[in-house]
Amino acid sequence: MTSRAGPASRLAMTLTLSGTEHSVRLARQCAGLTLPGVGCLPSVVADAEAVLGELAGNAIRHTASGGPHGEFSVEIWQKLRDGRAVVFVAVHDQGSATCPQVRPVSETAEGGRGLLVVAGLAQRWGFTPKGTGCARMVWAELDAGHGHGCPAGDA
Repeated sequence: MTSRAGPASRLAMTLTLSGTEHSVRLARQCAGLTLPGVGCLPSVVADAEAVLGELAGNAIRHTASGGPHGEFSVEIWQKLRDGRAVVFVAVHDQGSATCPQVRPVSETAEGGRGLLVVAGLAQRWGFTPKGTGCARMVWAELDAGHGHGCPAGDA
């Protein structure tokens, strides 16, 4: 795990893990330990952990990251956007033939609500293709508020 402060962010945590369920739990735990250490409120930490769990879970269930020798990377950083502190959570996966999107889910379905959870907790979310293959970064931006939630620093 690497943490670094930079001109565009208050915190950045970078972590690369094998594409397993255990790694999803480990990524959530790392976020849960890192964000309170920079002053994030428990509610912001909980939302970031939930979003990270959904994005990382999708990476190992629906992309090559969950295959043999698969892996995914996590980045979390905090910055200012329009005078508000935001926590940016991103998962870099090894790609698939389909794009991440919220899909209709029946009331009795046992799964398929992950991106609905992300959309409900995040101000914005989306994905950005990486390179020439199918790999991409799926990201979510969480509101950390004005002067509370997480310190904004000079970002």
